[in-house]
Amino acid sequence: MKFINKLLVTAAIICISISACQKDFTPEDDINPPGTVTDSNYLYKMYEIGIVGAVADTVNTWTYTYDAIKRVVNLRDSSSVIGAVYVAGWQYFYFGNDTLPYKSTYNVQGSGFNPTDSLISYFYYNSSGQRIKDSIIDKNNGENNYAKNYYQYPTGKIYGLCKDSTYNGTGYVINLTYDTAMLANGNIIHNRKYSNSDSIISTFTYDNKPSPFSKLSNYKTFDIFPFGETFFYEMPQLNNRLKANEHISGTGFSFDEDFTGKYLNKLNGYPYQIYYPDPSNPSFIYKVSFVYKSL
Repeated sequence: MKFINKLLVTAAIICISISACQKDFTPEDDINPPGTVTDSNYLYKMYEIGIVGAVADTVNTWTYTYDAIKRVVNLRDSSSVIGAVYVAGWQYFYFGNDTLPYKSTYNVQGSGFNPTDSLISYFYYNSSGQRIKDSIIDKNNGENNYAKNYYQYPTGKIYGLCKDSTYNGTGYVINLTYDTAMLANGNIIHNRKYSNSDSIISTFTYDNKPSPFSKLSNYKTFDIFPFGETFFYEMPQLNNRLKANEHISGTGFSFDEDFTGKYLNKLNGYPYQIYYPDPSNPSFIYKVSFVYKSL
């Protein structure tokens, strides 16, 4: 299963490229200036902004909420562009003072969504903090679909097995998906995903700067493997993605992304902005802004 908001973000971007949406604020005033501030590397907000000519609109806003011991307890993703109005939210649950969540819930409400659309996920870790298993319940329009994922960590690799049970109206169809990922410096640089229907080959490169997500307590709850068109925040890594190439066999579909030279970084290494043109439409500019806070 992949996050529902992936499709929503795509819809929002299409909307902005076709017509000028409502003019929104520019969040630069909320961004920490480049510099080193003690303990200011906890991600607070992430803005995705679309720029067409002189018009700049905030497409999505992600907001992080922390508890007293610096754990992420809520992540909110909101959009207000024409045609894709929605609010999505993750809530995280912990045992005692554990630093890794054992459970998360995901809900989305907005145009075209049933108020009961939700995901409930449970996470299991080994003594090294590696996620070795998770189970997901997908509640959609009164139907429950299920997925169980298993992970192994041989040196320099991650193996994955997903058992996805999807209700087709008369019964459950079981689909098995296998992943083999190659690692470098703890980041996935190559992955092969294959199932009953197709295979996906993905390759990535990274810089040597810290990712905005890597120190957060919910870091290990996101997708471990890429799925064919994987945005950088859907599969966060220890460092920041530079290049991505994903190809789905038999479809001709390929996802290419290049952030080389597009990051602006604070003195402590954390990025505060990505600024890059749409590869298919250079007149349309994307900007992602990161806002940090001290805890």
